[in-house]
Amino acid sequence: MQRPKSQTQEQARPRIVDIIAEGLSLVLVRPWLLAVPILLDLFYWVGVKIEPTALIESLIRIVNESDVENSADVVKSLEEMTSTDISQMIGFFSPTLLNQAPREDLYQFVDRAVWSPSSPWVVLLVILGLFLVSALVAMVYGVPIGDAILGRRRAPMQLVRAIISAWGRFLLLIGLVIGTLIGVAIPLLLVAAIAGVGGIDLIPLYTMLFLIALVVAVFIAPFVLDAIALVGAGPIDAIRFGSTIFRANKLQSVGIVLALMLVIFGLPPLARPLLANLPGVIISIALYALIVTGFIAASMLFFVDRLRKWRPELIQVPQTASAFDLSSQGEIHS
Repeated sequence: MQRPKSQTQEQARPRIVDIIAEGLSLVLVRPWLLAVPILLDLFYWVGVKIEPTALIESLIRIVNESDVENSADVVKSLEEMTSTDISQMIGFFSPTLLNQAPREDLYQFVDRAVWSPSSPWVVLLVILGLFLVSALVAMVYGVPIGDAILGRRRAPMQLVRAIISAWGRFLLLIGLVIGTLIGVAIPLLLVAAIAGVGGIDLIPLYTMLFLIALVVAVFIAPFVLDAIALVGAGPIDAIRFGSTIFRANKLQSVGIVLALMLVIFGLPPLARPLLANLPGVIISIALYALIVTGFIAASMLFFVDRLRKWRPELIQVPQTASAFDLSSQGEIHS
């Protein structure tokens, strides 16, 4: 006996390979979605390098004056950080190719300008500013991809307001995570200290629990960001939506996130031999942006497809969203 069509549609879901293909297709017909990773890589290539020399030298003086155990090793480690390029923080939440490549392996046709603030407090303010900008860049990147997936058309000012709103929610999420970590860490460390007096070492247990929580967070985080960029969820709702989608689709979620991590972190080492010449740098930047953005779009497509199944009232996909054709794919490739 043939099953009702509605039941077949309920059970059939698109395969991961179909979602990835759909994400890459979406990006190919909307190349402007590649702007953020390409511009970030161009900035890392020829933009200003910011060095935290004043802050590191201040820390070295503090270490030398405090007579810390193994201070020589600490000072040596700090000295190696003097010429660190903190401008790379701009892409902290966004995928880039060149910030993962050694500078000596990269073709250079101009010398980058170097800015080294004279005050450690200025360095700290710059670091804070770069962190805030990196969160904004992530939303400038993610919100338009979400709009393309859902077929949303916004006026320029509407898009700007949506990005700023998503940026605010993202910052609240970061604050919530940091506050939670501090709130949990303090009592756990107090318990560990008390237990240590009795000869019980809880640090190995804490380390194991932390690693487990970190792994789970890595697999949930993309869907949390998707919830912010796609449906305008607040921090708590974004965590709830992301964790629910992950729990309901564990194997598929692990598959799509592993694929995303593979291209983000696996492609730069493969592209490294091409970075020694000008054409290789240009081609590598463009291909990396294309592939990574396609996989990020695939992650959002996966999230939308599963969220529509669970909470259809949160996602409205108009018929004009021609790139979103996962239902028919799910029926064919069940």
